[in-house]
Amino acid sequence: MALTTANLRRVSEGCADGEKRHGRFMYKTDDTKAQVETNGYFDAAAEHFTEGVGDVLEVITDADGTPVLHTYLVTRTAGGIALTLSVATAAA
Repeated sequence: MALTTANLRRVSEGCADGEKRHGRFMYKTDDTKAQVETNGYFDAAAEHFTEGVGDVLEVITDADGTPVLHTYLVTRTAGGIALTLSVATAAA
């Protein structure tokens, strides 16, 4: 399937970095994790994300089956969107 921009919501803004304010976004889809992580999946929504690195995107995949929440760090370069899956680390 393809991105449904109506399902993408900015839910908060984070700390300021000069003039930029990084945001936190939510997205819900029936698509699988593999589909969402395909290169270019979020490119149509590039204008929603902060230029550069720093936005957090929480995605619920497989909403029509067994929903799973994934958290990503968003990188926006040259109009394209790349996702880096967040990996939890244990406290020291």
